[in-house]
Amino acid sequence: LQAVRFWDANTGYTTAPLYNGSNFCIHKTTNAGQNWSDQNSGFTAMRFMAIWIVHPDTVYMSGNFGRIIKTVNGGANWLLLNTNDTVTQFWGLQFVNSLTGYTAGSTGKIIKTTDAGATWVVQNTGVQNLFASIHFRNETTGYISGGSLIVKTTNGGTIWTSLSAPYISFETIRDIAFIDDMTGIAVSDAGRILKTTNAGTTWVSQSFPG
Repeated sequence: LQAVRFWDANTGYTTAPLYNGSNFCIHKTTNAGQNWSDQNSGFTAMRFMAIWIVHPDTVYMSGNFGRIIKTVNGGANWLLLNTNDTVTQFWGLQFVNSLTGYTAGSTGKIIKTTDAGATWVVQNTGVQNLFASIHFRNETTGYISGGSLIVKTTNGGTIWTSLSAPYISFETIRDIAFIDDMTGIAVSDAGRILKTTNAGTTWVSQSFPG
């Protein structure tokens, strides 16, 4: 399983690539995981890396080859959205409201929609690093982490600024989350935890057992 996300205590989606020719690589539960129903994504051997649920019936998934798919009927049908991209691996995905969303991935690419995925516009980051995770605090302020970097916007993606942190070479900041507007945690595939208490201006490595 590549990704899993729940809307509430009962309804959730998960996805994994299948290599047996089957297109039923999405799975949904409505009873807290006791039972799962298979759903047809329209693709076989396709890896979707991120899931975002706007509403139990409205769900987006992003993956390889620049693909983003969407359902508006709880997964009965999935539609392929036009990203004008056939190369990028989109690892991060988040919507800040029913219309506006972001996805980010390989080679420092971020794209944004303001019409529920009908069209996507490339955001200028000025970097080529892989992006792995997105965390928006509200409709204007967001963070994206990736290969030895964290970037931040305070104007809905018009400008992205690289933040200073004690990165190490070949490290990917795989996930980032904030518990309030000032305090955030980022974790890397080098087994490191970084913490900020000033909205990303500075980050401090955290020590932990093990």
